[in-house]
Amino acid sequence: MTYQVLGERDVEKISERQQELYQQNRARKRVCKTEEDIRDYQIWHMVVQAELDELKAEKKAINKKLKIAEGCVEEYKKFSMLDFSTIEDEIRNSIEVPEYPYAKEKILRYLLMMQCLIWIWMRYQ
Repeated sequence: MTYQVLGERDVEKISERQQELYQQNRARKRVCKTEEDIRDYQIWHMVVQAELDELKAEKKAINKKLKIAEGCVEEYKKFSMLDFSTIEDEIRNSIEVPEYPYAKEKILRYLLMMQCLIWIWMRYQ
């Protein structure tokens, strides 16, 4: 399960609870006939309104986190679609890799890749 799926489920549950409270609110309001009924309804409504406010804040927080997660996924997709060979050429032309007489080719490639990642990171900041 991904965070997005779990977050969407939580939002769905909150929405269902909100709708349930709204329906109860309409039903109780229709039933009010006397002043005592109205007073009871107003007290109940204050408690329910507090719960609705909490649900709304929770739902807003979850939606904000979902947008951040969605942005991360989009950023990952963009990053994974980059053509590293052209970026590697750009870096090779712009950054001097120090010479290590005893280094093997794997180490040089690793250093070049690290510089590539640093360059990409700095470019998208």
